Amino acid sequence: KMSQIFYQINKPLIRSMKGRGLWKGDGSPFSLSLQKMSDIHLDSRLSGSSDPRYAYILSVIAFIILVIASINFVNLSIGMSSGRFKEIGMRKVVGAERKQLFRQFLTESFILTSIAVILGLFLAGILLPKFNEFSGKQLRISELVQFNSMLALTMIFIITGFFSGIYPALFITRFKPVDILKAKRMIIRKKVLTKIFIFAQFSLSILLVIAAFTMEGQLKYILHHDIGYNKDGLISVSITAYNERENDECLRIVNLFRDKTSQHPQVLGVTACNLAMGLGSNGTTIIRDYQQYSATQARIDYDFFSTLNVEFIQGRDFSKDHADDRKNGVIVNQALVRELGIDAPIGKTIGDPSKGYPSNLNIIGVVNDFNVYSLHREILPAVFSMQPKNRYQMMMIRISDHNIANTLSYLKEVWNEISPGKLFEFSFVSEDLENHYDNEKRWTGIIQCSSILAIVIACLGIFGLSKLIAFRKVKEIGVRKVLGAKEIQVVGLILKEFIFLVAAANIIAWPIAYYFMNNWLQNFAYRTNMTIWIFILSGLAALLIAVLTVSYQTIKAATANPVDSLRYE
Repeated sequence: KMSQIFYQINKPLIRSMKGRGLWKGDGSPFSLSLQKMSDIHLDSRLSGSSDPRYAYILSVIAFIILVIASINFVNLSIGMSSGRFKEIGMRKVVGAERKQLFRQFLTESFILTSIAVILGLFLAGILLPKFNEFSGKQLRISELVQFNSMLALTMIFIITGFFSGIYPALFITRFKPVDILKAKRMIIRKKVLTKIFIFAQFSLSILLVIAAFTMEGQLKYILHHDIGYNKDGLISVSITAYNERENDECLRIVNLFRDKTSQHPQVLGVTACNLAMGLGSNGTTIIRDYQQYSATQARIDYDFFSTLNVEFIQGRDFSKDHADDRKNGVIVNQALVRELGIDAPIGKTIGDPSKGYPSNLNIIGVVNDFNVYSLHREILPAVFSMQPKNRYQMMMIRISDHNIANTLSYLKEVWNEISPGKLFEFSFVSEDLENHYDNEKRWTGIIQCSSILAIVIACLGIFGLSKLIAFRKVKEIGVRKVLGAKEIQVVGLILKEFIFLVAAANIIAWPIAYYFMNNWLQNFAYRTNMTIWIFILSGLAALLIAVLTVSYQTIKAATANPVDSLRYE
């Protein structure tokens, strides 16, 4: 019913919008619905809320890392079990049953898992302040020991301990004592599942490395991208007027501040505007030849463009020598000129009756396109005027990079002199702009840490697999060396399996990484390119790490005395 009421009230507006082609819907553009208070925090449609996708992504990353760690524990358990075969054989000879040995290995798994849980809680307590600083959250260690958290942790402990220990326990205890003591069938013949595990780990690791390189490159790109004005040495001071009567007070403060600081050698420019750099300004509708165009509207003071070092393409800046500038003069950017389709914009007129402007605003200048928003958005058509309809919000001051502390102290003294009782609230524009990319910084750090952790875990897994392969090839290596094979040939014999796994992991990881990271880059109007070198470097890094990880086992097997190998066999 309320939606229908809204529709009836605004029916003339909607009819007008349809007539101008601005509204193409058939019904009411309004809709109302109820929402749970508990759902507001993760509703990305609301300002200030959190995007639930981030929570899901973090949960998936944590789950994958936990699964990979469990898989690696299995691989390492099997790889390290060769030294315990005679122990198991002797236990079976003296009467130990398989279920007793099964309980022994499963108990060992739970003991290791419990140690890991305790160590994890300890590390969480130590790293929590750093995590809060990194993520912008205010989590407390007491929240980890609440009932729900402890219940979840207990379930993770039970599931991880059981599934990590069940396969090694079944594998190690299944051999017959005679085979164990004769050193037969001491290693599993089918290693396809183990290779799949290693392949999956390196695929994930390479994907995360590519993501880390891409996000780091995009972050550097947006922090160093030319935004059309010089942000270094630019300071913004809040002079927000709280009502219409303070509008003249803001102008008085700006003029006094400019007059008092103009002779200081470190103050290079002073102006005012209703722009918050990085956040933009209000939108407006520009009328030209009975056509409407959307644009960003900003009120500025004298010396705005010179203070920001914005280049003029055509025309001139606002000047006190031209009385009409404050009344009906406007300066536009190149994007608006392109939108209007004007070849010679100087002297042309535009209008915006919805803002109380006269319909004959004269274009006196055209400036180079510059970003008043963050680089998530492209440069929009913009019109700059000195109309008093909109109040000033910021005073922009450009200072030299010499003796910055003394200059700031001087500016504060002048401010206190002309505006006693009001706090001198300032910030550097370069820092304000960087703050708009805090989310990107956090995610870049998260992906980097996840990449390192995934690679470390993958290295543990590949270490276990190398031990398995080297142990299985003991006799083969001994025979090859007796027949004259060189050590480099033996090393290549073992390494080729890992090189194949890493190469296959690259084939799978590259297209997946390109798909997800290309979609992520679409969030930016200005973005870096995903070059082939990112993928090549990621693949080479994974290959180098794999080779270095298995080098110890490989070299050890290659340099072993063949007599000991054959005697062992």
